[in-house]
Amino acid sequence: MRHVVIYTHSFPFQTGEAYFESEVAHWAAQADCQVTLLPFECGPPRRPVPEGIQVVQHQRADHPVADAWRALRALTRPYIYHEFKQLWMRKKFTPRGLVRVFLSAIKVERSVTTLNRFLARCERPVDVMYCYWNFPYSFAAAMAKRRGDIRHLVARVHGGDLYESRFAIHYSPFKRQFANDFDRLYFLAANGRAYYQTQYNANSVDARIAPLGVRMPELDQVVAQAPGQTLRLLSIANVIGLKRLDKMLASLAVLAERFPDWRIEWTHIGSGELLETLQAEANSRFGQSAQVQVNWLGQLSNQQVCALLAKQDVTCLVNTSESEGMPVSIMEAMAYGIPVVAPDVGAIAELLPAGTGVLLDAAPTPVAIAEAIATVVAANAQGGMSAAARAHVAQHFDAKKNYQKMVRELTQLAQND
Repeated sequence: MRHVVIYTHSFPFQTGEAYFESEVAHWAAQADCQVTLLPFECGPPRRPVPEGIQVVQHQRADHPVADAWRALRALTRPYIYHEFKQLWMRKKFTPRGLVRVFLSAIKVERSVTTLNRFLARCERPVDVMYCYWNFPYSFAAAMAKRRGDIRHLVARVHGGDLYESRFAIHYSPFKRQFANDFDRLYFLAANGRAYYQTQYNANSVDARIAPLGVRMPELDQVVAQAPGQTLRLLSIANVIGLKRLDKMLASLAVLAERFPDWRIEWTHIGSGELLETLQAEANSRFGQSAQVQVNWLGQLSNQQVCALLAKQDVTCLVNTSESEGMPVSIMEAMAYGIPVVAPDVGAIAELLPAGTGVLLDAAPTPVAIAEAIATVVAANAQGGMSAAARAHVAQHFDAKKNYQKMVRELTQLAQND
């Protein structure tokens, strides 16, 4: 029996990678493969996984003393000196650049320890190592492949692990030197693939497009857009600076001023370091307002999000992020017939063709966001936008179709000698 190991960031532990829950069900159906989940980080809570899939659990190893030792151990490895050369060539050989490299090297060394212990228990080389992210642990897997402990190495590339603008000093350590060690890389969209190949000189790797997907709800689960003057806005994002939720708050003020007869409800799903700050700002702006209501739901599971989409009449989903890959939250909203307002960043343009919502500039103003929401309201009144949003997702981002195709390709790769 062939052995496929899926190297996740934390799934099935903690709360991230919620969209992988849809994909893992398709792996459980592979009777001719042993499938093992190997998370980089473990910790409560632990989510259920389908029967037949093994989970490797290990202790967290991010103690400061242990990390200091890992930084020293990295100095005995050739890869870190190769990276010092990259820093010098790119004029980033500075104290901040060195710190960035060593912080990433610590994660690589943590991964090397965990991965080597796991591989030592395997009777033969792993047939396919599928890294769910192109993060440092995937580079530890690349080193294991060079030793012959992994036959085929594959990784998904999303957004947070792709664009260097998201990283400190706009630099992603080790990605260039390991880019061509992967047998196959799966990108969410064509623009991400082109960026990776150019930015990281990845010219020899088999680079494919494999969008994520969402479960398509039945039509009776899609809430019809109710006519009236209540504007129900929804956003789903981590509450961090990158997501620019302050612009969302400012756009509510613009909407309230321009449409005094509208009742406006904004519901946000997600938590993060700026949550208390934004809650205080929202209370300062709208705490005494009878027109504008702001609801903070915090972190919800994927099932809870879908349940909310199925029962609430949402006018549109609004995304204000300055950087994205291909957001699953947008796919899920559109699957429920909810139009979307979002900036032209990452692969959002491929998610949002004309007629399914409004594509904003990459750096929209609060006024532009408010005007786009008003455009959606007018389009909903005429009908058609909700149906177009749902139809687009059904054609291109159906989880069952997309995940079955990828699982089939990787199980075939595992069979190759």
